[in-house]
Amino acid sequence: TIDGGFLTVNDFSSISMETESSISVNAGNLNINHNSSLTADDSTFEIGGGDVIISDSSSLTFLDATFVINSGNCVLYNDSALTLTRSTFLGNNGSFSLLDSSSMSVDGSSTFNSSGTDFSSGGSSRLIITQEADITVYGGSLQGLASGSIEISGSSVFSILIDAYVAVRNTSSILITEESSLVIEGEVVLFDESLISAVYSTVDVNNGNLTLFNSSKLTIAENSQLTVNGEIHTFNTSIVLVNDSHILQSQGNMELWGRSAMYLNNSTYDLEGGSLTYYSRSYFEFANNSGINLYDGSFSMLNSTNVKLMGDSFVLVHGGNMTVQDNAR
Repeated sequence: TIDGGFLTVNDFSSISMETESSISVNAGNLNINHNSSLTADDSTFEIGGGDVIISDSSSLTFLDATFVINSGNCVLYNDSALTLTRSTFLGNNGSFSLLDSSSMSVDGSSTFNSSGTDFSSGGSSRLIITQEADITVYGGSLQGLASGSIEISGSSVFSILIDAYVAVRNTSSILITEESSLVIEGEVVLFDESLISAVYSTVDVNNGNLTLFNSSKLTIAENSQLTVNGEIHTFNTSIVLVNDSHILQSQGNMELWGRSAMYLNNSTYDLEGGSLTYYSRSYFEFANNSGINLYDGSFSMLNSTNVKLMGDSFVLVHGGNMTVQDNAR
């Protein structure tokens, strides 16, 4: 137990935790530096109020172990790494940061639940979710900063629930591949040319909110699907790009503002409820047999918006309401 002062592991040194052992950092600092490591095997590592700093190509490795943040801070920087294999992460409070090309990897044999911990990933750092992992953020915040990334692959699921907030900033990204899913029931906001990309995967906005600012992008490609049952808003020349994929909206609202654009290529948008609205010089382009099927709800083009159809594209009104007004065309 560390209740104050400093414990430093330095210069290719290591701490090994074996069966049913534990370390609690309640105050003070645990520093693991310069190619050093801590390995927990069938053990528990808890941060209850102090600071754990992993730096300079050092590592934390959990095998059949438990990592708990109840308070305090954990920071990885300068190419350091945290790996969970057949392990459990519980983020109840405090903060966790990945900086300067560091990484955190969670595989499908592990459990990751965060209810109050504030996460941040920046400086080209990576949160890697793979091998059918099921990651749930119940509350707190997750910030992608300065080219950081969240990478979801291998049929994994990343769920952001109602009390959680995710901000993706400064050209950071959320990348979903290999039949994986991003499920949004809380709030996700993209700033500063940031990106959400789904390839052969799904993005489900279920009663949550997804907002794009400052030339950010949402791309849905290669037999992927965007499902809209909540709110999606785009501003300031942001883009929704759908290629060889499908959008299904049953309720909620999709709104484009401020010279934002949506491009569909060989893709369809089935509007079965809710509303799709273009405001303030926004732009919609269909190409290569793309189009909208309006079954119910409303499709509105307002305030000098433009819709362009090319290459056997279409707008089919089966039901619902379609409105074109205020110099839209």
